[in-house]
Amino acid sequence: MSPLTYALNVSVLPNYVLLGMPATESSNALILPLTGHELGHSVWTNENLENRWAAPVQKKVYEYIKKEKSSAKSTTDFLIVDEISKIALAQMEEVFCDAIGLIIFGESFVHAFHYLLAPGWGGERPLYYPALPTRAKFMVDHGGIDFSAIGYANFPLEFMERQPRLSSDQNLILNAADFITDSVAGELYKEATKKVLNDIPDLISDNNANNEIIHLFKKGIPARRPRSLPDILNAGWQYVLEEGKTYEADGRPIFEWASELVLKSIEVLEFRRRLDA
Repeated sequence: MSPLTYALNVSVLPNYVLLGMPATESSNALILPLTGHELGHSVWTNENLENRWAAPVQKKVYEYIKKEKSSAKSTTDFLIVDEISKIALAQMEEVFCDAIGLIIFGESFVHAFHYLLAPGWGGERPLYYPALPTRAKFMVDHGGIDFSAIGYANFPLEFMERQPRLSSDQNLILNAADFITDSVAGELYKEATKKVLNDIPDLISDNNANNEIIHLFKKGIPARRPRSLPDILNAGWQYVLEEGKTYEADGRPIFEWASELVLKSIEVLEFRRRLDA
């Protein structure tokens, strides 16, 4: 996904968040579950979570520095604490956003995340993000999904990322931030789950609804009465995974046909919502 999320106060769209999409995937509707991650950034900001976490994180940083005192000069302790806190909070926001996307979209978020980011772009890991294998591990440990059942025997091993070359002080800072993010990942997933369940419980993917939609997709028919966007996208991914190896239709790629079914189903969802409004 684009790293840009616009929580703008646009007068004609006061209740909307504008989300960036990769131009190279503009025709692929199956990456739409990743909008859940981008939506998480607006939730993080609107709920003022960085300020709420700032004091606990700083306390954890001081505890870490105290244990690693031999690796840090006393004159630079304050600067190191500030830098560790900044990186840890940025990493925590990314973990929270992954959790929001995963809780809303379920398995389709996992498949879209894997599709776009595995095995990786071959570049260096950005310091303000947890390593990709670590983000994948958090999903497995805290996401409440049976990854083996959806085709991933060891999900973190699906991802690769080069570690940056750092000085000893920079290594201390990154190791500390990573340690703190790891220590609170479970809490972040719980907070994201609570937020989703409280605010949009009816939008979370439902297996019964998914099964009804995929039955129609296999007949080449869009969903007739879709309940939610996650239901459509979970059915879309299930359709691709089940039919991909045997699919043939005038040379059209399975993703192209599945995207068409998904987009038509989203149109039906929007049309019916407006009728019910």
